[in-house]
Amino acid sequence: MEERENKKNILVVDDSVLIRLMAKNILEAEGYNVEAAATAEEAMLKVKNR
Repeated sequence: MEERENKKNILVVDDSVLIRLMAKNILEAEGYNVEAAATAEEAMLKVKNR
């Protein structure tokens, strides 16, 4: 878990599942913690529940 805490966090928001998956995979491969959301509302919930 300590490794996760040292990484930067990114929230990807896009209505296309393919774009979300592609962005998530690329960013995780670069060492980021990535969460994805399909809508602004979903993104706001993820931020509030963090």
